[in-house]
Amino acid sequence: MNEKRFTISEVIDSFGITKHSWVLFIILSLAQVLDGYDFMIINSTNLFVAHTFWPNDPNPGALMGSLTTWGLLGMVIGGKQLIAEKAKKR
Repeated sequence: MNEKRFTISEVIDSFGITKHSWVLFIILSLAQVLDGYDFMIINSTNLFVAHTFWPNDPNPGALMGSLTTWGLLGMVIGGKQLIAEKAKKR
């Protein structure tokens, strides 16, 4: 048997970089930048919200980190729930 073996990398490299590849790269790069901006907004908002939860602590440091972690976990669970609901409708 004379089977030709190839890897996924070889197949992807055979397509080359086209105009559509660059457009997709730019769109995904902008999406990643906006995702980072969203994370920055969440963290800066926690600075103001933390004093609501811990009024006697002027610098809640680790507690603010916990608040950020729980906020991100809530976003992940909410996103998963949204995807699950959309999948049920199909």
